[in-house]
Amino acid sequence: MNRFFKIFLVSILLFPFTSKGQCTLSVIDSANVSCFGYNDGFIRVGGSGGAGVYHYSLQIYNSTFNYWQQIGQSPLGNNYTYANVTFPLLTAQCYQIVMDDPLGCSDTVQVCLTEPDQIQVFTTVTPTSSNLLNDGSIVIDSTIGGVPPYSYSWNGPNGFSSNNQNIYNLQSGTYTLNLVDDNSCVYSEIFNVDALVPGCTDSTASNYNPLANVDDSSCCYILLNQNDTTICQGETLILDLDLPSSSYLWSTLETTSSITVSPQSSSFYWVLTDNNCYNSVTILVNTLSNTNFSNTSCDSYFWDGIEYSSSGQYTNIYNDINACDSTVTLDLTINYSDTTTIQIIACDSYTWDGLLYTSTGIYSNLYSNINGCDSLVYLDLTINSSIASTLSILKSVN
Repeated sequence: MNRFFKIFLVSILLFPFTSKGQCTLSVIDSANVSCFGYNDGFIRVGGSGGAGVYHYSLQIYNSTFNYWQQIGQSPLGNNYTYANVTFPLLTAQCYQIVMDDPLGCSDTVQVCLTEPDQIQVFTTVTPTSSNLLNDGSIVIDSTIGGVPPYSYSWNGPNGFSSNNQNIYNLQSGTYTLNLVDDNSCVYSEIFNVDALVPGCTDSTASNYNPLANVDDSSCCYILLNQNDTTICQGETLILDLDLPSSSYLWSTLETTSSITVSPQSSSFYWVLTDNNCYNSVTILVNTLSNTNFSNTSCDSYFWDGIEYSSSGQYTNIYNDINACDSTVTLDLTINYSDTTTIQIIACDSYTWDGLLYTSTGIYSNLYSNINGCDSLVYLDLTINSSIASTLSILKSVN
């Protein structure tokens, strides 16, 4: 808190204010906004009479609720000053400033700040006759808004620059204008000087040229009866026109009114008719897939619900995600199980694969053959029993 303000507060507390008559609020200075949309306006006000110190309130009109709304004040709070007050950074509109002093005296002034109109430039751009000629131009027909006089600065391709209002003998390309008015307000705009490209400019014509900017009356309206389409590899398609012509030339060098095509990959076809009328079609080709797999099985193999019992190559055809044929080939090897019978005659017992057999009969064991398939072996076993006998010998005695 500075020394004056301390003394001022003490004087308020110890000594009552003495009125110097009716208080008056005066506009000492003001400045309009320099450029459209800027906020560099200001209003400087000061008071006289009354208590000699004042509080100032800056207000704008709130049309929604129909009252003057405070947007600034000086000094802040309920303080007072003897000095003149400046309200800066103002936009273009009307303001009300209300001044009051500690004795209840008040006065009001209204000040409207303006701004220049927005700068607008109206031009005529002339394209070049071709990409090879520098005969384009940009002519500024009129400029409105801002504060005249204006200065002009142009920049363009290959280091082009000019301070003239209008520029001539231009090559095709992009040019930038920087215009400065008397208040130093800047307006910028980019212009394109095109090169004239003759051709058919009607987008509904069959020979429409999207690059053309000058219609040369060449538009024609034949159409292929086929739109761009997608086929599967191996399929055929007939290309023909919706209107007859006296001559035809296809990209395949055929000269008939229609052609049959069966491209193996995505292809582009065009046709040229009388009067050089042109149309084209793109055919996308989805390739066919071929897949092989091998399998070795014993005796038989089931594939898609069918039982195969002999070696060979077998084929199934499916639809892939593009609805085209997908051929799958099975290379199948069938190995077979075998059965063997052995006949054995043994006395009393016989041991086979670790088992002891003591009676005649047919027995079996299951093995794997060299191909990994079942090998069933039957044992036809005959057991003959041994016979025990006693021999008695009598000896004669003389």
